[in-house]
Amino acid sequence: IHFYKRIMFKNLKLLSQTNTRLSQSHLAQLHIWSSGPASDLPTTPSSPSILLFGFAGSSPHHLAKQAAVYSSLGYNSLAAILPAQHLFSYDITQIQTCAHLVVEAAYKHNYQEVVIHSLSNNGAILYQHLTQLVATQYQDIIIKGAVFDSAPGPGTHIEHLPFPVASKGRLTKRFLYTAYQTVNKANRMKLRDIMAASVDQFRHLEVNWKLHKDVPYPGAFLTQERADWPLLFLYSKKDNQMPWRYISSIAEHQRKQGRNVSEKMFSSSGHVAHLKIHPEEYKQTIGNFLDNIVK
Repeated sequence: IHFYKRIMFKNLKLLSQTNTRLSQSHLAQLHIWSSGPASDLPTTPSSPSILLFGFAGSSPHHLAKQAAVYSSLGYNSLAAILPAQHLFSYDITQIQTCAHLVVEAAYKHNYQEVVIHSLSNNGAILYQHLTQLVATQYQDIIIKGAVFDSAPGPGTHIEHLPFPVASKGRLTKRFLYTAYQTVNKANRMKLRDIMAASVDQFRHLEVNWKLHKDVPYPGAFLTQERADWPLLFLYSKKDNQMPWRYISSIAEHQRKQGRNVSEKMFSSSGHVAHLKIHPEEYKQTIGNFLDNIVK
């Protein structure tokens, strides 16, 4: 039996004996909420509005920090956190459903022109499916730009090596299994909960993989995307979860396609920690990007 199946079946037996499982309804909840401009700014918010997509395992508290940056710059924002198990179980149907819910929320708040800010691959995959949805069904929503914060990343381990390696970059199940455990550990989940999440992932990924294995992961999607809105990539050599060379190569690829691409490499911040470690640089970089869009 495959190594991962052997581990998952062992964990499933253990968890059934101890009667510990994560609540699927709790895990699958999509959080969406709005923020407005700071109170000391003019009452009319700047256009475009911002769609903020959170990293795997993030909470409204985490995303509120990014929303505060946009509020201080005078922009409305709508934040959403895709449930992490949708990404790591590769449940494309659920991801598309979440993208629909975000579009509905954007309509409810009268957002017509938007800039999308995606944190890590969890945010980037929601960007991926929302932009496809807008292109095919909701063309009255105009995407004015996109910010990729510690994203996008590859779907294999080989690009994480500390030197350039030629790779086809196809997503693998092994990557999704190990990445989910790594992310949950980084988010300080208890070991028992990590194991429960992994068992639940196994149940769903084995089914979803047969249906969606050819759907590109965010990094591969960004190499294929043919759109005209400008892009900003925020990354760091100190990020041990997202290889900076890979992000830089995506940016360069889009630039060669004639797209307006900006990059900011921070000196000492880890994964999705650029705002925390470099708050003034972060805000200035975002502000300059938006200023160029609204000119």
